[in-house]
Amino acid sequence: LKSYSLDNFNLVYEDREGEIYTKIVNLNHQGQGDFTANIVNLSTHTDVEAFIFKMEGIRYADRLHLESDFDMSLNQEEFKFTFGENFIKANDLLLKFEGWLAMPEENIDLDMSFIAPDANFKQLLSLVPAIFYQDFESVQTQGNFKLNGEVKGLYDGIHERYPTFNFTLNLRDGSFRYPDLPAGVETINMDISVLNTTNDLDNTKINIPLFTASILENVFRANASLSNPLSDPTYAFGLYSNFDLAALEKALPIEGYLFSGLLTADLQTSGRMSYLENERYDKMIAQGQVDLKEVIISEDSLDFPIEIPFGSLSINPQVAYLKDTKIIIGRSDFTLDGDIDNLMAYAL
Repeated sequence: LKSYSLDNFNLVYEDREGEIYTKIVNLNHQGQGDFTANIVNLSTHTDVEAFIFKMEGIRYADRLHLESDFDMSLNQEEFKFTFGENFIKANDLLLKFEGWLAMPEENIDLDMSFIAPDANFKQLLSLVPAIFYQDFESVQTQGNFKLNGEVKGLYDGIHERYPTFNFTLNLRDGSFRYPDLPAGVETINMDISVLNTTNDLDNTKINIPLFTASILENVFRANASLSNPLSDPTYAFGLYSNFDLAALEKALPIEGYLFSGLLTADLQTSGRMSYLENERYDKMIAQGQVDLKEVIISEDSLDFPIEIPFGSLSINPQVAYLKDTKIIIGRSDFTLDGDIDNLMAYAL
């Protein structure tokens, strides 16, 4: 065997019970190397027109264009791959890898790291489908980011043992703007880390201490963290916004939609899932409010706009209160007052 290829390969994998859906559209892959040798110097090229991945109703990858070149040495006796010159490109984001992966038996042993070597904000922005598929080449961007990660250790599916991993993303002063719109999205700052130093996935910690963005001095800030995701999700979440919705259409190409009105939000919540399940509300923090004023939303396919002259939602650890909220749809109007039980448990 000197070479092999897959041409115009298409695949749909659907696990309905597990709510997993994967689709690969038009994959082309070529590989070549002397497989008569114990150590095979293998050179490969792969191109995927579109990759789609959904799990439990959440679309994690939407029409991603994937491309990769991988040069590696394959030790056929140990079935160990050691990476040489390589890259993987997802839309415009380029990643380079170092390390090795071995599968001598059923388990997988690996020591891999990756980095985005030429990390400008436009590459990261290409992963947002709504932006990538609408005049992406004309989008003007500023800002750089750092993205790196590592995975090390043994994966044993039978005994549910996992390798350790550490991924980080840091972005400062990012912005993007469509040239035919009067404003852009600015002051985009982001810190994300995903860390697990053990062999148990339940010890995974996700931390987003910083996320900010603004449009024409309308500010959005948020932070979040999650730990013990499998046994007892321990969470914290904060949100602050003082936003004139009319600014959206000045910075984003949302043709057919019109927005106006003011949204203000100031929320903080933290706790554990077990506190919610055992009604230990004294152990939780949940406070804040979301207010709407003179909000109007219209869309070309609707015969009439949706108006919210005023609305207010306040939360505490037990209940979210909806009060003094008025909604007008066509010539029908509704005034809403009430409470929503178990909101945090539902959100988690």
